[in-house]
Amino acid sequence: MNFFGSPSLEFFTPPGEGIATQSITSNNAGRVDVNAVSWPAKLHLNDRVLNISKGQKVVIIGRQGNTLLVVPFR
Repeated sequence: MNFFGSPSLEFFTPPGEGIATQSITSNNAGRVDVNAVSWPAKLHLNDRVLNISKGQKVVIIGRQGNTLLVVPFR
């Protein structure tokens, strides 16, 4: 556990799925529902998408602390 810096990244294999309940942009985190539980979420930086709209399906590729890392479902 890292007490002094940013939480470490953990990538999921296989990735999960969820639904954005708030818009998520490259500058602002939002929220995603996964199995009826709401989680904070942000766009994964390696994706070229600049935003995810509320109600859009997402792929959860990992987490940083308790924040999910997401990309749009394609």
